Amino acid sequence: MPSEKYLSQFEEIDIKRVDKENSNNVRWIALVIGHPGLLIRNCRNIPTGALATKMRQLSIIGYKPIMVSLYEINISI
Repeated sequence: MPSEKYLSQFEEIDIKRVDKENSNNVRWIALVIGHPGLLIRNCRNIPTGALATKMRQLSIIGYKPIMVSLYEINISI
């Protein structure tokens, strides 16, 4: 099922938990952009409390959070 069709049945404000019973062999990934203000200074890949909390919450509801810092994006451009 295309993701747009599946996700369109939810309101935007609803939490979209991963249904582990009906999603065999599917991995739900949440791409989290790490803004420099949300990362510890001089440690470009360590999130501060707010971003770390967001990543923990995503894990709890079934997603695999992957953080990409803006430093990494700027290097590759």
